[in-house]
Amino acid sequence: MRSLQFWQHKLLLLLLASSLGSFLAAADSTYLTHGEGEGFKCAGIYGSPGERKGRRSVIEIEVPPVPPSDIALAIFNFPDSKWIGLPIRNGAKVPDDEVGELGAYISSRNAGRDASDVQRFVICDNETITMNLCTEADLGRPLINDRDDSGNPRSFASVVYSDYLMLSRSGIGYTRLEDKERTDKKATDGDAWHAKARTTVVDGATLEWAADGTLTVRYYVNTTGFYCVDAASTGDFNARVEWHNVNGLLPAS
Repeated sequence: MRSLQFWQHKLLLLLLASSLGSFLAAADSTYLTHGEGEGFKCAGIYGSPGERKGRRSVIEIEVPPVPPSDIALAIFNFPDSKWIGLPIRNGAKVPDDEVGELGAYISSRNAGRDASDVQRFVICDNETITMNLCTEADLGRPLINDRDDSGNPRSFASVVYSDYLMLSRSGIGYTRLEDKERTDKKATDGDAWHAKARTTVVDGATLEWAADGTLTVRYYVNTTGFYCVDAASTGDFNARVEWHNVNGLLPAS
């Protein structure tokens, strides 16, 4: 899963282009694919906390069932980028004031300490579960640094959506957040729900599964900002992303 490890470099390039006035900070649509940096896209979008003439600002991602690759997916506002992934030094989380934008380690705030002893973990996997950075219920999801140094819930500029999409090779799949949602509600129908076309509201997004296995993820934008979508997979995938601005395009900065 390479994309989440390469997004820092990609976002720096986008911000540089924006500062030069050459980056249009809004987009109608684009594609996420399995390639170095190709699973990462950003655009500016106006916030709309409620409907305006029946419309809202939304980031919409359509994932077809073929090829049926499992995908780690994150959607976030740029000010929250520093909390995507967990920087670890000597088995402990790096303090908040040592983490810069893009989750980068700021060595200058540590009396010259070399940043090479810091390792940044971006996906919940068997290693990070063993390190108690996440649980099996989060397996495959992008890691979010959602607690401050005192262990309190962190305040984010916008909701951060972090999920693991499991596309079925024969029918409809499900996501890690859907599974957690049903576990929390103590659902009793086993795995039968996996095979049903459905719409599920999870933390940060609405998920809509069509009968042919196509998944549409809708992230409603309440706060105006520069939003990024990052997808990573060990296999091939191709997803369409559309930014629907309720007030039209944001001007370039």
